[in-house]
Amino acid sequence: MKNRHHNRRGRVWHNFRRELYAAMTTPIAVSLVEGGFVGVLADKLFNVHPLMLALLTAAPALGNVTSLFWARLSAGRPKIRFIMGLQASILITIGSIAFIPLTPLGQWWLAAAVIVTRCLLCGWVTARTTVWRVNYPRNIRARMTGRLTMTASVLLGMTSIMAAGMLDGDPGRFRLIYVAAVLVASIGIYVYSGIIVRHEERHLREERDPGGAVRAQQAPTVTADHTRRSFPGMWAVLRSDVDYRDYMGWQMLLGFSNLMLEPVLIYLVSHKLQASYLASIAITQAIPFVCIPLSMMFWARRFDRLHVSQYRILHSVCIGIAVVVVWIGALFGSLVIIGLGRLLWGLTRGGGMLAWQLGANDFASRQLVTVYMGVHVTLTGIRGAIAPFVGMLLYNGWAGTPFVGVGQSVFLISACGIFTAAAGFFRLSRRIAQKD
Repeated sequence: MKNRHHNRRGRVWHNFRRELYAAMTTPIAVSLVEGGFVGVLADKLFNVHPLMLALLTAAPALGNVTSLFWARLSAGRPKIRFIMGLQASILITIGSIAFIPLTPLGQWWLAAAVIVTRCLLCGWVTARTTVWRVNYPRNIRARMTGRLTMTASVLLGMTSIMAAGMLDGDPGRFRLIYVAAVLVASIGIYVYSGIIVRHEERHLREERDPGGAVRAQQAPTVTADHTRRSFPGMWAVLRSDVDYRDYMGWQMLLGFSNLMLEPVLIYLVSHKLQASYLASIAITQAIPFVCIPLSMMFWARRFDRLHVSQYRILHSVCIGIAVVVVWIGALFGSLVIIGLGRLLWGLTRGGGMLAWQLGANDFASRQLVTVYMGVHVTLTGIRGAIAPFVGMLLYNGWAGTPFVGVGQSVFLISACGIFTAAAGFFRLSRRIAQKD
């Protein structure tokens, strides 16, 4: 028994070290397609329309709509090889940005490259959830993944800051930046290949037959087509699991209220307040990402002890407070106050990443964790594909109509939605506690 425990612990740390090394390289490229960086680049280099900023910040969400596709495609397939293929494709699409012409066509090339990259990243995140579920025990999962997220976040923030400084010197350097980032990030694919998924064969059999209709001894004859058909769809999951459906409902309100502000913030800081590349990217992207490690372990310890519905109460309230501070900064046109609000926002972001990546595990069985995550990511995609456009239209109004926008009050509207979601999570957590 002691040797078995020792071997298990050794495998956990072997996988963690591999993921940690990969997390030190891959985010360098990914940081260049994050909304805060690529949005500022598009605003200053291409002088894009505000709705193009909304499209670029909606790209992660548009990618997330494909989550169930990836969940079905990855079902019954070895996860590490699947993820490595996605990683290679991601680097190719990010690298293509280095060759974009500075013409109107370049705007759409940039948008297409970002959207395709986010679709591929969605597949990676969806499959990675299963790897984390299998490889890391529940009582340490949030702390393990929290360390990985902290490493990636610091690199995301540092890379964007260094790139912003180079762009202030010469905006044409963006080509060199993208090529160099892809070359460095390619090291992560090799490192990631050494990860071992615990009991992978057994897990793949369970994915092929989540309902138990096909016995383990029949698993080698199960086809990929049967695997995809046997996975329940999004509506089947939401109909059968009332608690998860309610959780997704309040998560929809929280996420919508949060995501609607991303393009507004970029437009406000970069275009309206005319901040430099460095100041714009620092506020919209670098500060929130660099702040993540400061609070990640605080959130991870709470996540390991609480059901995600309880955890989301405090987390939502903290996000709402941060948005209120940004609203005050927007009213006074103060980059300092807006930066303070983004710092507070960043302190909550690590907690949001944990809940987003691991929250489905508190509702799903081991066999269905991928499809539950697929439902979660798909709904994230739906709200995220709409929210940035709604936020920008609320801020700027609609040309040719009497509606001239609400301006900075969009931040206050967002805060009200976030606090309402916190109240909803409170009600849900009480109902779940009564069942236990």
